[in-house]
Amino acid sequence: MNSLGPRQQSVVIVAVTVVLLGLTLALTFSDSIKGYRVLDRLKRAEIAGLLDRVSVLSGNAADRPTRSADSSLIGSENDDLKYAEAPAALDYSWLKRLPEKVPIDLTTLQDGSISWTQEAEDTIIAEIERVQFPTSCSKAKWLAVPMHMGGLLSDVHQFQASLLFGVSFGYTVVPLPNSHLVAFAGCTEKSLHCFFQPYTNCSFYDSPHHVAFYKEASIGAPRYPAGARRGAFAERNLPAKMASGALGDLVAVPIWPHYRGAPCNVKWFDALFERLRASGSIQIHGQESYAHKEFMLYSVLSKWTMRPIKRIEHLANRLAAEFPDVRGPVLGLHVRQTDKTKEDPFYVANGRYRTADELFEGVKQLADARTPRWKSAFLMSDSQAFLNAVVANPGSLHLGPDVDILYNRLLNRSVMETGGHNLVRGREATEQTDHFVAGLYVMSKMADYAIATFSSNVGRAIVELLAAERRVTQVSQVGPLADGVDEAWGTNL
Repeated sequence: MNSLGPRQQSVVIVAVTVVLLGLTLALTFSDSIKGYRVLDRLKRAEIAGLLDRVSVLSGNAADRPTRSADSSLIGSENDDLKYAEAPAALDYSWLKRLPEKVPIDLTTLQDGSISWTQEAEDTIIAEIERVQFPTSCSKAKWLAVPMHMGGLLSDVHQFQASLLFGVSFGYTVVPLPNSHLVAFAGCTEKSLHCFFQPYTNCSFYDSPHHVAFYKEASIGAPRYPAGARRGAFAERNLPAKMASGALGDLVAVPIWPHYRGAPCNVKWFDALFERLRASGSIQIHGQESYAHKEFMLYSVLSKWTMRPIKRIEHLANRLAAEFPDVRGPVLGLHVRQTDKTKEDPFYVANGRYRTADELFEGVKQLADARTPRWKSAFLMSDSQAFLNAVVANPGSLHLGPDVDILYNRLLNRSVMETGGHNLVRGREATEQTDHFVAGLYVMSKMADYAIATFSSNVGRAIVELLAAERRVTQVSQVGPLADGVDEAWGTNL
């Protein structure tokens, strides 16, 4: 610029400044006017031409989000979120203050039920982590899995099916970090890692080789409608191809068949349970049942995949601090209403949701038969109107006059009632989801038993988490862990 005059130099400087400012604004606001860092590295690489400019992903390490149990991968621009103001140290004393659980009578279990020990859980988790945390990610075989565009726990259940499938064939299952699900809006990585501890030490951020292979593989990856997914996977014969190694070191799959009944390596499954049986860490009550074995595996998997990150644990501590003296036994109550117009049989028949009286008058006797007198009831619901009605009239729960009503008082759910789950946007969506995950974590630790909406993935997850805590299986609508309000559990197997 020495050859340019002062006026020309000023023009050049202004022009360069404008260009740089424009690029900065484009990168910052191209996906969200709220300014979240939603233009993640994977999407930037795709925009730039993934195959010939993957260096975007392998650049300065300081520019990449860290991956650890202490990090939600949320950028610093979100540090002003209300729920990020928790103290640095975590206080777990509330867990120690919880009342002792009412023992489950193992002699009354359904035929085929399984009970297990901590050793069995440790064995299953070790088998998963052996594949999910390889010593060398570059040498491992990967299964690339996109996030399901549904609710958060629908995403979790979809991912669990992929995880079980991949691990059983020796593939490290890596979630794609570019989901458009609104719950991930406030997160740098758009995947379940926004709320839960990492499922693997392998990342597309650190592996341009796998990014390039994913791009090539995804070009031909079919996008089947929901009803055709199971047949589509059978047609492609993925299990046989993966077992033979014919698919190479990376497989990109479309959204997985929903939840249970997904394929896995049967030899791996059988060998795992032979090890558990030989160690004496499981007890099968009556005739052996595949459904109970699968449920046990998924319940342990649910506990592992839903381990909250520190941000959520801080929020759970704040929530639990609202209940300094919990009286047991505790009944967990889950009521999903605002968006279940098609799944809820009562709504389909009557054009409205059940009131508290209608929900609990018929099922409370079943729960009472297991525990004669409840001292506390922990409520989870997406309906603020329902919670307000119960708080105003605790007798509507039919649990007696002296039952303590516990629920998350830190959050107002009215926004979901007026706009629906999928219309809640940006930070509000992330905050709502944080509170939901924290509440689910507290309920799983606190409740002896649950009455839940089984047409919802939330209700089914509650049963799995209670099973992991109580170490016993339930595959029926009514069992040792929960009563299903609206449909049989078996319809979801």
